[in-house]
Amino acid sequence: MNKFTIVSAAVATALLAGCGGSSSSSDDKDLDIPTGGEAEVCFNPTLWQDGNHEATWQTRWSEESNFYPQTERTQVTNDVDFEEHKFITQVEYLSNHSEAPLDMKGKPQPRLQSKSRNSSWQNFEYYVIDEQSASVSYAGDYYVNDFDGSVEEDIDVNSPAAPQWLFGSDKGQTTTANYTSEFSFLIDGELEERLVYGQNERKVTFNGFDTIKVNGKSVEACSFTINSTLEGNADGDVWTEIEKLEQWIDKETGLMVKSIRHFLDIEDGVVDEDYEEKILEEYSIDGEVIFSAEELPEDDLEIVHPIA
Repeated sequence: MNKFTIVSAAVATALLAGCGGSSSSSDDKDLDIPTGGEAEVCFNPTLWQDGNHEATWQTRWSEESNFYPQTERTQVTNDVDFEEHKFITQVEYLSNHSEAPLDMKGKPQPRLQSKSRNSSWQNFEYYVIDEQSASVSYAGDYYVNDFDGSVEEDIDVNSPAAPQWLFGSDKGQTTTANYTSEFSFLIDGELEERLVYGQNERKVTFNGFDTIKVNGKSVEACSFTINSTLEGNADGDVWTEIEKLEQWIDKETGLMVKSIRHFLDIEDGVVDEDYEEKILEEYSIDGEVIFSAEELPEDDLEIVHPIA
């Protein structure tokens, strides 16, 4: 499957010419982002065009637990404004449903269950897609909840947008970024709390190409490691958040096919750990399946000739 078959040839040509996708605010271009590197073969800008997306994952919340199915439905919209970030890409979570397998012992850990746009709340994420440098950066998120007639809003903004995948990188290259995160909480439009975290650091490393197993079959992927550290200090409380993401991006489609997340929250000497592992089962855009683990080609079998 060619990564540019998911949209029309005309749209793909416009994207490759730099006419499609999202631009960024001037602040987002201050970061020294690598360009022209080996990982560009895994960058697929067509994934970020307007459309309805559905992904089915196998997910687990500890290294010892079983995997179980998780379905995410999102809607991608381009050329939206989010605080200081202009003409960027919005991802709205329409639903996020998880089920435990029948053989799983005990009750699964509760996780965020998003609802449709007609229900009580909505969840959005915002990305800066820079086709010139073949990069994807995370600008922040917005959550609104209408609960018993009272509207609550959470807004997180990164300045500049924090680098996520730097496809312009060469093997072994690490890019370090420092950025500010501003958190705002509003009730019925009135600001209740605002916190600014100015000691955020993120390191994005392209490890090179890796062959991983998805549904027992080999997938060649770009391997990234993303290490993030946030030093929080507000109202006398001091804490540290450390996140390590290991992610594999399919060379054929540009989709993330595997992700492992380690998270530590350290406050007053107390460490809270979190783990999440996801493996992609199927991905579709506007009803068209562009990745299916079941339909991956079988690995070539090595033929061993008998000794005469």
